[in-house]
This record gives sequence, C-alpha cells and structure tokens, in this order.
Amino acid sequence: MVSPYVRRLKLATELRALREEHGILTEDLAKRLYYSRTKISRLETAAGRPDVAVVMSILDILGVTGEEWERIIRLAHEAAVKGWWDRYRQSMGPRQRLYADLEFGA
Repeated sequence: MVSPYVRRLKLATELRALREEHGILTEDLAKRLYYSRTKISRLETAAGRPDVAVVMSILDILGVTGEEWERIIRLAHEAAVKGWWDRYRQSMGPRQRLYADLEFGA
C-alpha cells in the first residue's frame, strides 16, 4: 500500500497540471468555487488531507469526465485516509507523523 502522503503529493501534482492545462489561475479557480486562493494552494501542494467534495467540484469546473474523473476521485479518497499515527497527533511531532506515514507505505 502506498502512503496517504505520497498519494496526496500525486493528487496535488495532477490537480495543478489539469488547472494549468486549462489556463486557469489559482485565484480564478478559487473564485469559481467560492473558496480562498489559500485553500486551493494547500490542495495543490499537499499541505493537508484533500476534501473529496472540493476535488469533485474542481474536476467539474475543469470538465474532467469518464475514467480520468474516476481515477482522480479514487486517488483523492485514498489520499484522505487517516493512519494509526493520526491518533497520536498530540504526542508526535509533524515530522514523526510524516515519517510514520511514509514508513507505512514502505
């Protein structure tokens, strides 16, 4: 199994590439979704777990359909998975949690 963090990185890369292919700026996409530019930026940099509903809305705006839509939504679901290390958020630092996440997928 691949680490959720690695899947978040892949999702972030794909979403950014799709947005750029369509010539849409981060600010414009954020306005269309009624979100802040920061929220879109965090999604495109894998700074947190993706909200699958937001990913669905982005794909709808970009006109992504069919198998590609299904593949990206599946990736978003897998990227949003919480691991055992998330229960120890209070006692583990962010670097320890990242290490546990990566190790989980090794």
